Amino acid sequence: MARVLIIDDDAPTRDVLSQLLNREGYEAVEACDGREGVQCSQAASMDVIILDMLLPEQSGLEVIRALRGVDPAVPIIAISGYGHTGPLDVLRIAETFGVQRTFQKPFHLQELLKAVRDLTQDKDEGTHPGEWPPLT
Repeated sequence: MARVLIIDDDAPTRDVLSQLLNREGYEAVEACDGREGVQCSQAASMDVIILDMLLPEQSGLEVIRALRGVDPAVPIIAISGYGHTGPLDVLRIAETFGVQRTFQKPFHLQELLKAVRDLTQDKDEGTHPGEWPPLT
């Protein structure tokens, strides 16, 4: 069972995502801020991380750096309710930090679920992202 860490300061968002992921067979782990999210990532390996880019006390970019220090290969999905245009396009900046997917709130839950499936597919098949499956 793939483990998905949800880092978002909005409790209803965490709850909806957690219920969706659990119903689909994932183990959802919740964190209400970046510091707690990094601690969760240090305590147990995660297969995917869903990260809100606008968090109290720490920006999503700072959290990405900290998460990469724990596990440089873990796939990250960045989400944000902040405008996707203008001088501070946090999702575009997150892409330069190596996140695998981005979603502007509000987003369709099925699209996010598809991204989680895509990013955990290799783990389910016993391979790791970027590696070829074993030859038989």
